[in-house]
Amino acid sequence: MHTPNIMRIMRRAASVMIPAAMLVAPCVSAVADETGVPPDAAHFPDEEFRTLLKEYDLDGDGVFSQEELYQIDTIVSFEDNIKSVQGIEYFPVLRDLNIRRNQISSIDVSHNPKLEYLIIGGNQLTSLDVSHNPALKMLNASRNQLTSIDLSQNTALKELHLSNNQLASLDLTHNTKLKEIYARNNALTELDLALLSALEYVYLSNNQLTSVGLGSNSVLIGIELDGNRLTSVDVSGLTAMDYLNLNNNLLTSLDVSKNAALTWLDTEGNQLTSVDVSHNEKLLELFAKKNRLLWLSDFANPEQEHDIDLAEQLYGPVAGTTLNLTKTAPGIDVTRISNVQSGTLDGDVLTATNPDGLVTYDYQFNGKADPLHAQVQFDMQPLPDDSDDPDDPDQADKPAGDTQPSDPASAGKPSEPSKPANGSNVSGIRWQMARTGSSIRHIGTKRVVYLAAHIIWQ
Repeated sequence: MHTPNIMRIMRRAASVMIPAAMLVAPCVSAVADETGVPPDAAHFPDEEFRTLLKEYDLDGDGVFSQEELYQIDTIVSFEDNIKSVQGIEYFPVLRDLNIRRNQISSIDVSHNPKLEYLIIGGNQLTSLDVSHNPALKMLNASRNQLTSIDLSQNTALKELHLSNNQLASLDLTHNTKLKEIYARNNALTELDLALLSALEYVYLSNNQLTSVGLGSNSVLIGIELDGNRLTSVDVSGLTAMDYLNLNNNLLTSLDVSKNAALTWLDTEGNQLTSVDVSHNEKLLELFAKKNRLLWLSDFANPEQEHDIDLAEQLYGPVAGTTLNLTKTAPGIDVTRISNVQSGTLDGDVLTATNPDGLVTYDYQFNGKADPLHAQVQFDMQPLPDDSDDPDDPDQADKPAGDTQPSDPASAGKPSEPSKPANGSNVSGIRWQMARTGSSIRHIGTKRVVYLAAHIIWQ
């Protein structure tokens, strides 16, 4: 059962001195007369809305007098199955309209210019016009079906909730007083927040963002950009940022060296090869699993206890069988690498030695017992030699001796190559390859011969 905030209304009514001119005004709106407005079907077509409004009839006489209409500044409904709030225009001083989780498909608030708080989340709106509500401070229209919204006239807006809609774009350049933005689960591809210097919290998870402008902001505390398509993000101007969630993007690098206030960082599910947190003295939690990490810096506060998740690192695939670590991951200290498995480390070059091409090693950081466990996947395919070579099977010329059999009985069958003379190693290899259907390729001056399931190096 809905319980209206009658005491709140009565306290406000008692504290407001209504001007005499207002009390004797001939009408409240274009359709109200001096006798007041009854909560009937002619004025309020929706039955559930009428039932709700009857509870706001302070004197219980079945009519909203002009005095009552000017006293009602708050209307609250939650899950009352209201389909229409037509008649809301009769309340000219309405400041707070909260009608969450109903079945409203359209609403006209153009006659409520004093509206400051509009909470209409969890309805069925496909459009919303708030251009006549310049006093609006908080708008919650989450969980509707909005595809666009114009907020250019709402310059007083401080808090915005638009999550779980179908928005493909959002222009907030006129809303410079915004402190909180909630626009999760939309279809946004880019968003410019650089001019919003009052922003404190930004929640844009699960969009399609490829670009977000954050600019310089000394009060922004928390950002959620997880579940987007960001390949890069500049947070260098966010000196007060405490919380940053970037998981499940396409980031290949991230610079948090200017974010001295950072305590919580999530970069899970990106393509980072390194994370440098050596300047983040307050950092306590780091979640960077499912990246391509080859190294991790020491923390700026190694004596602190940290919550760290670095599982499931996999770099690759790497063409060939070697990887220069210092060129691939600048900043890496190869002297911290230990426990190399299925490969070798010679200086800064990591080489695969197993046919499956998976090399693992441990990277020590923070002086902790639990190192970063890195994995590098090599494709084990030898790199091609650019020089011409008559032994290269990719050459266009047909190899010598490749003739049709003279015996008609052997037509359609591959001819048996002649076995080479003893001491002819390369020819012998080609003879064995011809018998097994293998091929020959080159790595520099070395040759790799693939014979069935094994490799012979020369």
